[in-house]
Amino acid sequence: MDKNKLYSMIIPILVSLICIVLAVNLASARSQLNSARARVAELNSQIVNFAPQISGLKMKYDEQVRIVSDSQNSLNAARNEAESAKNEAERLRSANTDLENRLNAAAAVLQIPATE
Repeated sequence: MDKNKLYSMIIPILVSLICIVLAVNLASARSQLNSARARVAELNSQIVNFAPQISGLKMKYDEQVRIVSDSQNSLNAARNEAESAKNEAERLRSANTDLENRLNAAAAVLQIPATE
């Protein structure tokens, strides 16, 4: 058999086999693509379903942040009041000590026994 004749018989068979393999690969790729599209559609649906839940959680989070902020402000106000009360008590103690010293000084001048 002539080489050219052999090639002319084999080449169409090889081309047909390559076309069959490509067609099978194309069908498989289309199937995978359709499966991926279906999965994307499912995930998009889930995202849409989660949106209200996420919004609700965001509202709850914002409310908790507001509560914490209010509590922090109240705590700071209470600390400031306590510090003011402490300063006032210290001022009154100092004034009391000053008055006792004056009273004792006056008692010494008048020769009255000192108070304790």
